[in-house]
Amino acid sequence: MRCAISLGGMHAHQAVVVSSVRKELVWLVALGTLLLASGCSSAQPPAAAVLRDRISYDAFSAAQSELLLDERGPSGQELSLRYTATGDPNDPAVILVHGVPSSSWMYRYVMEHLAEQALYVVAVDNLGYGGSSKPQMETDQAARFYAPNRQADRLGRLLDALGIREAGFVVHDVGGPIVWELLIARPELASALVVLNTIAAPGGFSPPAAVDNPIVQAGMRIVGFEREATIRAIVCAMVTVPERIDTPVQLEGYYRPFRQGSELAYYSFLTNLDIVRDRIATYAALIEQLDLPAAVLWGAEDEELLAEPSLSWFAAALDIPESRRVLATEAKHLVAEEVPEQIAALAVEVMLSPAPVATR
Repeated sequence: MRCAISLGGMHAHQAVVVSSVRKELVWLVALGTLLLASGCSSAQPPAAAVLRDRISYDAFSAAQSELLLDERGPSGQELSLRYTATGDPNDPAVILVHGVPSSSWMYRYVMEHLAEQALYVVAVDNLGYGGSSKPQMETDQAARFYAPNRQADRLGRLLDALGIREAGFVVHDVGGPIVWELLIARPELASALVVLNTIAAPGGFSPPAAVDNPIVQAGMRIVGFEREATIRAIVCAMVTVPERIDTPVQLEGYYRPFRQGSELAYYSFLTNLDIVRDRIATYAALIEQLDLPAAVLWGAEDEELLAEPSLSWFAAALDIPESRRVLATEAKHLVAEEVPEQIAALAVEVMLSPAPVATR
C-alpha cells in the first residue's frame, strides 16, 4: 500500500477514508499492545491545568446525595443515583446531564461557576457511572438496561423526588439522547437548553468503525478498562485536547468509576450504537418542535460528534441567536473539562436572561 499522500491534491473521498482509518487506528492502538505508552503526555502540565486540581474526587463524592430508586437490578439488588444539588430549590432549576466516558464529575467547575447565581443546580451520575449503582449482568441484558429511554426514566424519577417540575437542561454526548427521551414523554419539563457536543443532528454522529468490530469490543470488555493506561488514552488523547486534562487529580474522577464497574455501562453504549442511531430522526423531530431559550457550544476538534453539520443544525433547529452559538476552537469532546467558564455563562444567559423574540 502506498502511504505517501499529497494532502494538497487529495480528493474529498480520499480525505474521508484517511480520517476514518486514522480514527480506527487510535482505538486499536489504545486497546492493543501499546497500552503502556498511550495516553497523554507525562510532561509537567501547564498552570491552567494545575488550577483545575482544586477539587478532588473524594471531596466531590462527599458532597453528593443519593436517591434510592424504585427499581431492582438483575440480581435483585437495590439501585441508587448519586447527584449533587446546590442552591435554593425555589430558584430556577438547571440539570446537568453527562455523557460518556464520564459522570457528573466532568461538570464540577461548571457547577463552581454557577454557584453564585440564583439557580438550583443539579448534576446527576447516570446509573452505571460515577457514584451511582453499577449492577453487573450479561452484556445482552446491559444493552437494554442502560438504553437511553431507561436512563431517561431514572432521571425523571430524580426530578420528581426533588420536586422539579420545570428545568433548563445542559446536555453532553449521550446525555442528549437521555434528555430527548425524557422530553418525548414529558415535554413540559424543559424551560431552556444548552447543547454540548451531543447526538441528534443528521449526519453529525460519526463514531469510528473500529467500535463496531467484535475483536475491539472484546478487547475493551476483557482488558481495556482494567488498566489506567487505556482509560487515560481514551479520556486524554481521544476526547480532550491533552493539555487540558493531564493531572492525577483530574483523571481520578475517570479512573475510579471504571475501577468500580462503570466499564459495563460504557461497553454497553459503545457496542449498541444502533440503539441511538435508530432514534436520531425521532430526536431531530423533537428538537425542531421545541420553543425555548437555547444555546449551543461545540468542541471544534471532536472527531466523533462533528462540529459541522452539528452546530449549524442545532442553531437552526432551536432558533439560537448568533451570540449563543459558540465554536470552541481549542476544545475536543469533553468540553466541560476544557471550557467550563463558557458553558456556565451560556447556562446563566439562557436561564436568567429574557427570552429572545421568536423569529419562527
